[in-house]
Parts: sequence; structure tokens; C-alpha cells
Amino acid sequence: MPEQSELPHIAVAHLFLSPFQFLFKLSPDGLHVAYIRQQYAKITLIIEHLDDDLQRSRVADVNLPEGDTVIDVEWKTTETVIIMTVNRALSKKKVFVYRLASSLVDLSVGTEDSELATLLPAAPEHILVYDTYKTRKTISLLNITTHERNELRTCPDDEVNYFFDLSGQLRMIWRITPQGYQILIPDAATQQFSPVFSLPFDGAFIPLFISADPQDDFYALTSIDREFISLAKVSCRETLKLLWCETGVEGDVVGITGLNSEEHIEGVIFATARHDPLFFTPDARQLHDLLKARTALPLLMIKSVSADKLRYIVGAAADTVPESYFLYDSATDQFTVLGSTLPDIGTLHLSPMSSFTLDGVDGTVLSCFLTMPKTDHACPLILFPHAGPWANDSWGFNAIVQCFACAGYAVLQVNFRGSTGYGRTFIRKSIGHWGDDIQRDLTAALHKVMDNFPIDKKKIFSFGTSFGGLASLLQLARGETSFAGAAVINAPTDLLSTLVELPALWRPLQQAFYHLIANPHQPETAPKLQHASPLYLCDAITAPVLLLHSENDQVVSIEQSRKFYQSMRKLRRECQLKVIYGEGHDVLARENIACAVTAVLAFFESCCTDNIMSAKTGPLF
Repeated sequence: MPEQSELPHIAVAHLFLSPFQFLFKLSPDGLHVAYIRQQYAKITLIIEHLDDDLQRSRVADVNLPEGDTVIDVEWKTTETVIIMTVNRALSKKKVFVYRLASSLVDLSVGTEDSELATLLPAAPEHILVYDTYKTRKTISLLNITTHERNELRTCPDDEVNYFFDLSGQLRMIWRITPQGYQILIPDAATQQFSPVFSLPFDGAFIPLFISADPQDDFYALTSIDREFISLAKVSCRETLKLLWCETGVEGDVVGITGLNSEEHIEGVIFATARHDPLFFTPDARQLHDLLKARTALPLLMIKSVSADKLRYIVGAAADTVPESYFLYDSATDQFTVLGSTLPDIGTLHLSPMSSFTLDGVDGTVLSCFLTMPKTDHACPLILFPHAGPWANDSWGFNAIVQCFACAGYAVLQVNFRGSTGYGRTFIRKSIGHWGDDIQRDLTAALHKVMDNFPIDKKKIFSFGTSFGGLASLLQLARGETSFAGAAVINAPTDLLSTLVELPALWRPLQQAFYHLIANPHQPETAPKLQHASPLYLCDAITAPVLLLHSENDQVVSIEQSRKFYQSMRKLRRECQLKVIYGEGHDVLARENIACAVTAVLAFFESCCTDNIMSAKTGPLF
């Protein structure tokens, strides 16, 4: 534990309560930059003008609705910005438009939910949106000036994704079936959609259209007939044909670096840890190396580029450096600092993150990350499994991890089986193994750290959100490691009831969940789901537990935490339940994250001092 008790509070203030700047975007003409500034409940769209010397002058400060969190910002034209938000309490998505020297307009009025589908670069006054109403979901052509909507398609429940070309033409539909996904394309003559191939639930197919010509080939990121997601050139004029781009990297490709002046893909980006992008042209590699040298930071990505490809916004970060943004003018070779996600991070002494691998159960290779606090003494350890589980941890800056490290805790992150980025086999190894092999992976990593680093073995904790919270509670129930306590946020505690009565947000993906987890309607799977559900394992949990749950969680009902709390209290086990108000499944407001982290640190400290907080239930904030 830190010698100075105020240190955790300093870290929380710097990392979560100071101004937060993100989503820096260049206008098409390269003359303006837009970004979001957030502090407490106030979220502001800021637009600045760039002169020839890259000096900035403020053009506009636009306040966004309280309670919304910004998802994305996009320049529609040189004078028009599209903003996408989500309401934290209601999970309602909205689309706004802002014109320079004008006012902010909500384009979602009259809908239950509205989401940008595509910008339509060739149509200055129109965008395509997904609109949700009480009885239907539509794809609509929306005039951003008159606000008129033209409904183009009513979306059936079994259609879960769409892809449009640059002209706004619908080119591909994902339909879900009990066996997997069907990919549908339109017939050239009739424009009726029909399936061209099927994709299993553990497969991927993400098209990257670079032309509006329906006869042209296009690129896609896909794992069809492959172990790893790779870049492929696709022709579907008569039948689907793939020409693969071989990367030589055993890891999934998750994106492209951009398009060159001939509109060809410059390179690909990998999901795993610290792989540099693979570039296809010397010019792209040269630009990347130049910018990396200028930033002097290992993690670099071009975030935005002007239409003439002369000005770039570059994001760069490291394990101890939050993402910073830079502006580069290639015509003048000028390079300036735009800002940072955390400009007031101050003098915090952040801790480096190291990476290592180990063999999990059955020899599966696991990628792990360890952040050690700056101390000369044996320190407590927090096991921090990620959410998903179809996600991954990676090397880089993590505010929650750094907050724990500033408080004196080592933090272990594990890409257990089922994590993305490591191929289809790695995902398949988790199917049917929630609660057993995934937990054994976590235990193997935990024991390796305990055996090789100065860890206080009497102060081992676990913390996680959503699936990470489920995994944390299961670690306590397994008894293979003696935990001092666990804190979880919005954790499912009863997988059986979750899958039997799927939340509304998950119902279109019912068959996918049944395949990737288990089918609850098959008699032989019910015991497995109970075995992976902390609610049924309370008698095996003896360590103190802190449950944090959002009141408006529409993915994992707060009732799951209430039932777990009641079960633990009947057994006279130490358990606390605190409610997070004004949030859904993803806790988005930074001030609420700060309160949650503070509560977790206070709880862990009380576990260490045998002074468990007396309050059993109540609001968190």
C-alpha cells in the first residue's frame, strides 16, 4: 500500500476528473480541427481554425446535451460536422449536425434511437441513418438541412448488419441463421438480395469498399477458410472469389492504415500487442517512420487526414503516456502538438507495463501484461480480467490500471482463451468452457506472477467489469488461490437465466450466443451454465465481495447483483452492493468511473486492514 494515503485520490483526480480531450478530426480542406472536451457533466465540441503556420484560433465552443457521451465526430463538409452520441442512462443513440457559425441540431427527433450508417461523401446535404422506432427499424436517407427522412428499407430482425458503398448504395447484408451468418448481395439485374456464402459464428467478414461501381472488386477483412483475419481482395460478380494478402503475422488484422492518392490500401493494422502496421508501399512506411520519430512514442496511428492528403492528425501513446495528438503538414514539414487526452495528468509517476507469455491449460499460449507499482516492498496484486470475453487487453496506457498502480497494487491482465486477436482456434477453445478452462488460464497466469515477482500473497484481489466481473467472482469460488476480496461492476451472476431470457439488446444474436456459450434449452447444458454462474456457487465464496451495478443496465439486469447479494447475506458472507445511477451497462461518465475506482480502492484497503466497511447496500453516488 502507498505510504501517502492521499496518493490514490491524486491519481483518480488526474486520470478521471481532469479535462479529457479526444476525437481530434481534420476538416476536408485541412483548415479546421474539431475535437471533444469533457469535464464532469460538461461535454463540448470545440472547433479551431488552422492558419498557414498551423497556429490555432478558436472558432466555436458547442455544448452537447448533459447525460450524453460522444461516440464519434465526423466532418461532413468543410463547414459541417456530424456528432454521434449515446445517452448513458437510456442507451439511446442520437445524431447531431453543427454548421460553422450556426447552432447544434438534433437529427434524431421523433425516433427512439438513431445511428449514422454512412456519411455519403458525394451528397453534401444527405446522410444515411439507422432509425429505430417502437415497432420497426429502418434505413433512411436524411437531409441534414431540412431534416426530412426518406425511408429506404425496413430492417427485419434477422438482418444484423449492412454495408454501403461510397455512393450510399446498399451492397451487402448480414443475415443471422441458427448455423451462423449469411452474406447477401444484390442481383445485378433485379437488385434482389440473395446469399452468396455462409459464415460461422466464430468467423469474420468486414468489407472495405473503395468504389461506388457495383462491378468493381473490393477489399475485406475476413477469416473465411482461414485461422486469422486477413486482408482479401473480393470479387462477387458471379460467385465469391478471394485473393489473400499474406502478412506473415500470426494475429488478426483489425483495420487498414488508410488509402493512398490512387485510393489503394496503404497497409494493415494488427490486433495483437505491439506489432507495427504492415505497409504495402515504401511511401507509407516512410511516412509512418517519420511520424514515429517526431512523436518519440511507440504506439502511433494516423487519426485524420485532409482531402488533399497534405495535413495529418496523428495519435501517439505509450504505456505511461496517454494518447497525445499532433498535427503534421507534409508540404511544409511542420509538426505541432494539438493536445492530449489527459492534458492535466501532472506529475504522476506512472508505472510501465511489461508483457509475457505462458502456457495455459492444455498448452494454449497466453499473452499477459503486468504493471508493477513503484515500490521496494512486496505489493498486493489485482487480477483484472477483461470484459467480453470477445475482446482483448493490449500493451499501452490504461487509466484504471495506472490508478491501481499509483495506489500500490500490481495489476495482471490476461488474454485468456476466447479473447480476440489470436485466431479462430483461440476463440473456439472457450466454447463450452466458461467457468473452467478460462478460469484455469487466469489461475496459471496468476501463479506465474506470484512465483516470480515480489507479491504479497495475502493480498490477492480480483476486479472486472461485465464478463471480467463474472470471471473475478468465479476465481473466488474455485478455491485454487486464496483471494482477499473481489470487486465487480455490472457482472452477470446467473448465466442460465441470462440466456433463457436474453436481454432485448441481445435477442437478434440469440443463436450466436447459444453457439459461443451454450444453449440453455438443452438439458445437458443447464448444469454447465450453473457451474459457471457465481449465484449458484456462493457457498464456495468466503472472501469479501463488492458489487457495483448500474441502475439502468439493459444488458445485465441489476437484479442479478441483488440476487447474488441476498444469497451471500443468507450465508453470512461479507458482501456489499452499491448502485450506480444514471448509467447503463458501460459506465461512461468519467466522474462515475472515478467514483467506482475510488470505491474499489477503499474496499480493497478495508480488506487489507481487516476493517470491512460497515455499509452493506446503498447508492454509490
